[in-house]
Amino acid sequence: HSLALKKTAETYSIMHDNMEDKSEDSFLSFSTTTTARKRTSRESSQNDSQGKKANSEQLRSSDYWFESDYDFFQSLLSGESSKTIGLQKNLASNTFASTSGAAATFSGTAMPTLETVAPSSATGVSNASASVSASNGRIMSIKTTVKDIWKAPYVKPLHDLVDLTNKVVTHTFALSKFIFLKEITSDANFDLGNHINKNFFVEVFLSLLLRQSRDGSVTGKSKLTDAVQNYRKLIGKHKDHYFQHAKYTPAKLTNAQQIALYECVKIQTAYVNNIRAHFGNRLLMVLNKLFKKTEKTENLRQKMKTQGYSDDDINKAIREQITTPCTLFKLSISKGVIHNDTQLDNESRLKLEDFLSTYPKSYRFEKDSIYYDVVSRPQNHFKAFFKLASICEFLKSDCFVCFPLRTSFIPTYMTIDSKIVNFHILKNKKVSSDKLDIWNQVVYLQKKVLRRQGTISFEGTIQTDGVGVSVVKQNFPTSRKQAGNKRRKDIDTDENKVEYIEKLTSSQHAEIKGKCVLMDPNRRDLFYCMKETSSTERKQILRYTQSSRSKLSRHFRKLQKNLKPEDVRFAEEMTSKKKSKSVDLPSYIGYIKVRAEYEDVLTEYYGNETKTNVRNFYPDTINDFFITKTHDLYWGRLFVARFTGTFPKNNTDNEDELFKLQNFITHLQILLNQAHVKKRLPKTTITHISRFAEEALIWSFGCQDQAAIIQKLKVVKNFTSSQLQTLNLLPFRKMRFSSKLYSRQNEESLVKGLKEKFGRINKGLISMLQKNDLKVLLIDEFKTSSVCPDCEGKLEKFKRVTNPRPHKRQKHPTVICNGLLRCSNHQPVKLWNRDQAAVCNFKKILVELRKSEKRPDCLARSNATTSFKRRREDSSSSDYKKAKILST
Repeated sequence: HSLALKKTAETYSIMHDNMEDKSEDSFLSFSTTTTARKRTSRESSQNDSQGKKANSEQLRSSDYWFESDYDFFQSLLSGESSKTIGLQKNLASNTFASTSGAAATFSGTAMPTLETVAPSSATGVSNASASVSASNGRIMSIKTTVKDIWKAPYVKPLHDLVDLTNKVVTHTFALSKFIFLKEITSDANFDLGNHINKNFFVEVFLSLLLRQSRDGSVTGKSKLTDAVQNYRKLIGKHKDHYFQHAKYTPAKLTNAQQIALYECVKIQTAYVNNIRAHFGNRLLMVLNKLFKKTEKTENLRQKMKTQGYSDDDINKAIREQITTPCTLFKLSISKGVIHNDTQLDNESRLKLEDFLSTYPKSYRFEKDSIYYDVVSRPQNHFKAFFKLASICEFLKSDCFVCFPLRTSFIPTYMTIDSKIVNFHILKNKKVSSDKLDIWNQVVYLQKKVLRRQGTISFEGTIQTDGVGVSVVKQNFPTSRKQAGNKRRKDIDTDENKVEYIEKLTSSQHAEIKGKCVLMDPNRRDLFYCMKETSSTERKQILRYTQSSRSKLSRHFRKLQKNLKPEDVRFAEEMTSKKKSKSVDLPSYIGYIKVRAEYEDVLTEYYGNETKTNVRNFYPDTINDFFITKTHDLYWGRLFVARFTGTFPKNNTDNEDELFKLQNFITHLQILLNQAHVKKRLPKTTITHISRFAEEALIWSFGCQDQAAIIQKLKVVKNFTSSQLQTLNLLPFRKMRFSSKLYSRQNEESLVKGLKEKFGRINKGLISMLQKNDLKVLLIDEFKTSSVCPDCEGKLEKFKRVTNPRPHKRQKHPTVICNGLLRCSNHQPVKLWNRDQAAVCNFKKILVELRKSEKRPDCLARSNATTSFKRRREDSSSSDYKKAKILST
């Protein structure tokens, strides 16, 4: 046996030390990077531009800040997490609930966040806050894998808990929406805002489980509050109907209160964030539809074109007759008033009156603005948000998410503390007094990721999706003590404050003279950068485009599309025909039924990394080994290893059937010895296949019958494909994380490019570059893209191109190019790239400010003083944009 293996290895000159064993899967074996750019809502931009400062902070929940937060390379990321914060900015809401055995309690308005956020006034804080000095409190997250820290006997209980929790949370979202739609349909006065809170969602979560009823119905002495009793009565009224539509059977999960508290804070967070981020935009969209702005504009444009008017005259008429009245109409609605002279038909007026009737007659918006009020007091606007969604469906416009749902079948992160570990992983009935004793039974506390780092230590809380883990470390003990309603603006600091370039003094301008890099944020060219010393002869320009950011996401989309099994493709096609966003009850019930029909297939496919028995999604696929021109060994689409030095040939290079069989078995042994394959397959499966391959190899040395060898090769291939079929499935949770990982690497690449291009000491972009100890200055972008930098004449768009949006080409086959401008004052006509014209005008502003302490007349606001109120750094509003200036 050993001689046979040795002979085979010598025949093909394959040595393990000549191969590069890659721990990542083939789906992740590339170095393309991507970055993410956040966009804020239009109403937030409007509030900020008018100097308003409502509670615009997005509630942070672990469902977001820990999603796909782990390292699939199973190696600890060096240094501190980029999500480390100083509690002086986020003390009251950034502490964890007690993990010493007592139930975690939250007010439902905030969860601890691990990323730096701009401070703003908070409507509430967590009851789990710790009384810690704001000057030295720190929380950090360190990423690793479950296999790196988790003890093997407790891996399966963890996988089962994660899968079950995700299933129950998904149905909690769905059942909550079902209850809301049922009640609103039957009772127009149903108080929706009073039920969108943590306590209600906890009761919905627990109603989806098999549990012993202890509501006092037997003894007649209930310890439940009236609110909880009303919640349970309401849920009991509808849950049986939902179970029937969703084909749901309550699962058994004892001692689930702690899990429910953590997960239901996330659900409330999703509701509040959704209405804060989208209410203003959706209201403006509906008002434009009711005003029929698009139809009126098109009719007037066509009418004036047939009469021979110029484009300038047409645009002026549209502005006077349609745009201005529409703007005044929207301003009046934002104050809760409908003027009689508004250009509305009776049907549109009735819809608006119905929308405004959701507010009590005595209700007044803060700052006399509905956009400000929805950010400041979101709980008062949920019913109005539902009305907007109903109007959208009535107008047959695009639906939007009024009631958030979890539609993904890929499990997300859940919070686990010592109490959850004790009851659900160890299956104990009593809680130990020392939480670290509990954790020591299931994880290796001596691992580097869990060891103390100076004053930072593991206090018993992690986030995991069953594959990756984010370990939370902090330098203060967890506590359930209330920190009081301390407003975040009281603990604000000025270290992240952003200044406008116009506010700098002469001495400050002198310090940065000749060192500034001008940056124009845009859409395709996300950043167009030019140093102020750049010239025609010596250009100093850097472009960072949308294409470079989206390479990784495109790669993953192609992988998913190419490798998706037919039954999964069919299930998704059928599910997509039903609108999950609909607020029409029959439509939503139809979605629930279709999802229930295909839930098992999609759950197994997208959750395959933690499933023990996964169906064969590729029953007709027989994979073979092949070697690429770059000496990479693949099994089907799966990367196996890279050969260096002497390497074997493909089976197709030799016609001998015995050679093909022995070559296949040798490659199979190489595959089974790879670290990334061992991580994805159980040891029993690897042992079983190895024994089968060894027996087949020994048999091959004693067989001379070509027909028998051909049949044996076919058997070996079929057996291998059936046993290794899970390797054909994409590791979705690893892919999701890799997108985030490469996104961070891409940001670092951008910083590196800026430093190499423009110098080593930069002042950089607010959200991306501050973590690199860089600072940013802002400049008002008024008219910088519409004035010629040379002659100060008007720049105009002129070139028509094929519509870049295929779905709109039938109605608008061509559009005017936005990126190419011309100035007619020059002979011949001078052409400008829009971004280049903008940064050249930034330079003109900068030079004039240093000379006369004011902007050039052609770029100055004549009828209004420029506002220097700080605005949200990541805003992408088209109404008011900011350019960035970096000092080198």
